[in-house]
Amino acid sequence: MEEQEPKKKDRKPYVKPTVEEYEQRVAYAEFLLCRRIYKCDIKRLMKKKFNVTARAVEDYLSRAKAKLRDRSGKTRAEHQIDSLQFYESVLNGPDSTLRDRMDAQSRIDRLMGLEDGSTPGGGVTSPIINVIEQVVTSREEAKGKAND
Repeated sequence: MEEQEPKKKDRKPYVKPTVEEYEQRVAYAEFLLCRRIYKCDIKRLMKKKFNVTARAVEDYLSRAKAKLRDRSGKTRAEHQIDSLQFYESVLNGPDSTLRDRMDAQSRIDRLMGLEDGSTPGGGVTSPIINVIEQVVTSREEAKGKAND
């Protein structure tokens, strides 16, 4: 029997970007991040514009985020504290809708590392979820009393 060589994917040879190209890509990633473009769209745009892999885009995004953080003059922990305070203000705001409060609680859970990804909501019962369960129970009770 003849041994067959494993099939190789038809890949283009890797060409390392120059320093200028690298900085241009990081600057473009910063530009897109500042405009709050979704990560999937950033990957698509950068793959099309620079002919790079999704993994390379991840590297450019990491560098761009670090540069934005450095430029802000705050540490990562300080940004997390600011975010936590903002989301708590949404939770406590009198004009916040239930949806706003649920989104804020979800973001707080993520910031605090409470989401484990195994169940919806990370397996954490938040005060907002308790309120929803009480409302549903109350509606069911109301329907039961109306039918009596």
